[in-house]
Parts: sequence; C-alpha cells; structure tokens
Amino acid sequence: MQKIPTVYVRDPDNPRLVTREITEGCEWVFNGEGTATEKFDGTCCAVIDGAAMKRRKLGWIEISAADPSDKWHMQGFLNFEPRPIPEGTYELVGPKVQKNPYGLERHELWRHGSKELVKAQFYLEFLWEFFEIQDPVEGIVWHHPDGRMAKIKRRDFGLPWPVKT
Repeated sequence: MQKIPTVYVRDPDNPRLVTREITEGCEWVFNGEGTATEKFDGTCCAVIDGAAMKRRKLGWIEISAADPSDKWHMQGFLNFEPRPIPEGTYELVGPKVQKNPYGLERHELWRHGSKELVKAQFYLEFLWEFFEIQDPVEGIVWHHPDGRMAKIKRRDFGLPWPVKT
C-alpha cells in the first residue's frame, strides 16, 4: 500500500512543515487535473471482496467480532447504510477514534473521496489561505482520473487541527 504524496516538498529544517516547492509528480494538481476532496481524520478501513478490512502497515487484515480491538470498526460497519456496503476504502470516525474531531455520537464509515471541495480548486496557489477561511477540514486529497492521488493537511502549514470552536 503506497502512501499518498504531499503536494509540497517537506521543509528539511522542520519536516512537520512544507515549503512552497511542488513535489515531483504532483504537478497535475496545480494543472487542475484532479478533483479536490476532504481528507477525513480517522482510521482507514475498506470493503474488499465483500470483507470488512482494517489497514495495517503491510496491507489489510479482516476485522473480527471476536477481536476486542475491532470493536469500533465493527460499530462503524454495522452503522453503515445502505447494505451491502459498497467495495472501496473508508475512514472510520467516531467517539473513540482520533479524539473525535467531528463530535460524533456513534462510529461511522465515511467513504474516501465522497466530499468534494470545489472551493479548493480556486486556492491552488494559496492553499494555506483555503485552510484559514474554509470550514475546518483536516486536509485535502486530490484524485486524478487515472488513479493518482496527492494530499495536503492543515498541519503542513503550521495550522492547528483539530480546530477549537
């Protein structure tokens, strides 16, 4: 499983931040070739060949109702509508995931790429400004028609996440 590249090169003096130099291979984002979507702050999971899976460093493993560590994943999958759950990747979000930045009362699955950020396309030259004025989002993931992806997060610009309201 490949990591999604960050659209800007990391600052060598402070790798938590980015420079304004475009990462090689991510030029397509700034050419307007992709669709900007919200990056959700949770934990990655998927439905693969009809099986509920959770992400691990070396790939995917099936979740199990018998495994206590899968409790929140199970709740997210059980709460999902419609049935059957479509194949694809999702973000598990909810009360026990990543400190619940969305203030949810139950665990849910949000499909990756499901929330388009149309305004982000207008801020490509000034992405940090998008994060300052947009309703709080953790980040942006661009999806190219050929399957490539690229991302940027609020924290890459030194902006706080989650945003305190």
